[in-house]
Amino acid sequence: MKLHVDLETFELIEGPGFRNPVNSLRFKRGDAAKLEVAFLRNGTTPEAIGNPAQLELRFGVKPRNRYDVGYLVHTSSWTLPAPGAENPVYQCSPSFNTEELNSALNLGSATATELSEITLMGEITWREGSAEPTSTRTFLVIVENDVNRGNEGMPESAEPAYPAPGSIELVARKGQPHGYAELDFNGTVPLGQIPQSVELTSRKGQPHGYAELDQHGLVPSFRLPTMQAMHGIQITEHGVAVGMYSNAYGRATVVGTLASGSGVSIGYGAASHGEAVALGNYAMAYSHGIALGMGARTEGNNCIAIGNGAVTGDWLHGYGRLEIAPYGSTGPRLSGHVWGGANVMQFSVTDGHGFSPYALHGGAVFNHAPGTIPSGMMMFAYSAINGSLTIYVNSGGTLRTATIPMT
Repeated sequence: MKLHVDLETFELIEGPGFRNPVNSLRFKRGDAAKLEVAFLRNGTTPEAIGNPAQLELRFGVKPRNRYDVGYLVHTSSWTLPAPGAENPVYQCSPSFNTEELNSALNLGSATATELSEITLMGEITWREGSAEPTSTRTFLVIVENDVNRGNEGMPESAEPAYPAPGSIELVARKGQPHGYAELDFNGTVPLGQIPQSVELTSRKGQPHGYAELDQHGLVPSFRLPTMQAMHGIQITEHGVAVGMYSNAYGRATVVGTLASGSGVSIGYGAASHGEAVALGNYAMAYSHGIALGMGARTEGNNCIAIGNGAVTGDWLHGYGRLEIAPYGSTGPRLSGHVWGGANVMQFSVTDGHGFSPYALHGGAVFNHAPGTIPSGMMMFAYSAINGSLTIYVNSGGTLRTATIPMT
């Protein structure tokens, strides 16, 4: 360690030309320190401090503020520079392995803990012959306790070995991108650090969560949304409704604003009931019936109404009925019914002023015999037994017939 003493202030300074004071020196317990001391005139130029034959130097260290006790570290053995040396340096090697210093650090104490370091006070003193001594300013000496003492033995290797650097996470990377997530007070990852692509099982089947899948890997029917009214779409387990304010019931297909039904309803306001088909705006069909055309309507079961404004009814106690007519027409309409028991199909033609022959003639046109057909009426009779079609026409009171084989 290189020390510089300013001969004007007697302080330890940083070096020649740098007169900032050095207030403390630091040493290690158990070591032998080597000191090289230069005495500087005006803080710049090294010079000899006396006749080497008569010069005496001392380096001493005591407990801080304890001037009346013995040394903890001391040496009076110095190597002096050669006479006439250009840059004279004075050297010594004080030992910091003394019983007094060990005791001050509680080394080997059975009742006290060893100190990691201790702060002491030090001084360099010199005199020539019998002259009065000269000393430096008192400076602080800090002695650190030693780690390696030579009697520790070798440590045993642990199993497993120390983890590789790649398997260690730094605290600074906690909660950071490419780092790792911290745990909350429950020992779980906070929701804010779980990616949006991951769902917790606790959110399965919960609002704002996700739907479970059935054994076929499909969303269960009871989890399917029911979207209607302003959404314009309604999905049921077996049906679908498309259109503002549309509704589907059971196995239904409904398309059109205000359309509804349990069968097939297509058109604005179309309605079907009981597996019927209604095609056209405001068309309405009942069980197993078909209504084709705007405003077409079957008012009974197993009936067919074709044409705008065509209307049929189940007035024949369960027999199917057919009406084909243009909407608003005053011309002829083709109407008919099927006698299921007799296996005979009959048709009649009216002048279109009523929705059925009842309205025009006030009687059951299809129930009277061919000889009582009103004047101007035509009746068709088809027999499935012999496969023939018979045409009856009342022409001015004369009944005319014609039979046409259909096979």
